[in-house]
Amino acid sequence: MRVAVVSSDLTLPFLIRESLRSTGVEVLHIGDLNSLLCLLKENIAFAGIVWHVPVLMHEQLLNSEKLIGDYPHIRLMLITDEIREPSLVPIMAQQVEVLMRSEPEDAQRTSIRSFLVPSETAETGSRSVAQNEIVLMPDITLNLDLKYLKNQGRIYSLPGKEFELLQYFLENRGRFVTIKEILLSVWDEYTSPENARQYIFKLRRKLYSEQANTNLIIHRKGIGYTLLGESTRFLANF
Repeated sequence: MRVAVVSSDLTLPFLIRESLRSTGVEVLHIGDLNSLLCLLKENIAFAGIVWHVPVLMHEQLLNSEKLIGDYPHIRLMLITDEIREPSLVPIMAQQVEVLMRSEPEDAQRTSIRSFLVPSETAETGSRSVAQNEIVLMPDITLNLDLKYLKNQGRIYSLPGKEFELLQYFLENRGRFVTIKEILLSVWDEYTSPENARQYIFKLRRKLYSEQANTNLIIHRKGIGYTLLGESTRFLANF
């Protein structure tokens, strides 16, 4: 499952990722509505869209109506800082979810999660194999309960930090993370970068996708590591 966050505010994608932590949902940050429309025209699929509208006015209502009309299968949530025309709210509520940024952060996370993952059966690519499984790529499945990968029929266990590391990459899917970020989130500031790289190396060997002809975890010097998804698999060629 993939959702788009349309926002020039860089803190919002972080809030969405935190709200969807451990669901396996892939979050793609898009800077503006026109860029989103270009992706949709290229048949990039999204199950949900979170659009940050600093000031909610009639123009956003018209844009939302057009978006829903053109792509009726996509769930749309508007997050706003200010409602300039309160009379719009009842109309908007019939078509989209409206969330105020002024609400407590915990309440925002709950609303975002329940709207985008209403039945807690989130998927990454697709989480339809079983409640406890996430499809990382069509040929690679992660079992959350038993902590193993199934890759082309082969089973690989994920002991200790390997499982935590993969969870971290899933939670941050759609962006590159530095080795420092990985250390602080999965280990601590006292762990050496080389130790983390050894675990990443082991995990990458288990995450080679024959279908995509690449390791799902790719590295870019000076940028960091990222876990590829269906919408970002093209990065393996650059």
